[in-house]
Amino acid sequence: MSSERGILAVQGEEEPLVWFFFQKTKYQYNFERKTFHGIQFPTAMPLRHYQECKGYVDDADLAAAERQYGKNDLELEVPEFGALFKERATAPFFVFQVFCVALWCLDEFWYYSVFTLFMLVAFECTLVQQQLRNLSLIRKMGNKPYMIQALHANSTKNLDS
Repeated sequence: MSSERGILAVQGEEEPLVWFFFQKTKYQYNFERKTFHGIQFPTAMPLRHYQECKGYVDDADLAAAERQYGKNDLELEVPEFGALFKERATAPFFVFQVFCVALWCLDEFWYYSVFTLFMLVAFECTLVQQQLRNLSLIRKMGNKPYMIQALHANSTKNLDS
């Protein structure tokens, strides 16, 4: 789980932008309410407002919108082996199995239980490897960008999606 935070002082604005990311969601600080909130998108305008929209007038407006909303990127992060194994090793069923193996070690045939523990760990490692392989395959499959038209400064520009 990654997080990012920052304070951005923008020239010409009286208050800096204070924000952080948590679970891929950007939260900004509201100085009036003294609380953090998710990014508010302008979705409650009348339909006529969106139909008559002319896009961002200049590069400064575009830069301000990018600071506010961020880039339109989707990136699937593939976690490390250790993080995934730790998640699996702390699962209740695996902990129960290890506890049972520890009890079986008290028996006179303790080497069978040690072998069982080794097989449990090897099986979990195999599952983690399979999960990593599947995640990297999904990441490689990503949607291929295609050309779209964006309205900017009263003119249409071709951009990658």
